[in-house]
Amino acid sequence: MRELDDKLFILTGAAGGIGRAAAQRLREAGARLALVDRDAAGLEALRARLPATRPTTTHVFDLRARAGLPDLIAAISRAHGPIHGLIHNAGLTVHRSFASMSLDELDLVLD
Repeated sequence: MRELDDKLFILTGAAGGIGRAAAQRLREAGARLALVDRDAAGLEALRARLPATRPTTTHVFDLRARAGLPDLIAAISRAHGPIHGLIHNAGLTVHRSFASMSLDELDLVLD
């Protein structure tokens, strides 16, 4: 038996490089997955690459839209049942030095 057999994990930022690797490792350990990202095409590409040995749902969602988080969690719970873990991998950056960022850019990166 694998250590995460049938445990449900929510993975945010799933469509990026680290997210894809985390999804693969979670699946290898037997986890069911709720993949969350703003990138619909990236989510579907990831879902297609994962072994279909356990249920996987994709959820296109921008985590900055905090008012929608309860609905997202409810949708995941309805689809899968109890949630066993969360890997919060979502994030973004502005490609310049911290000191040269505007306040709006800092808010975007730190939010």
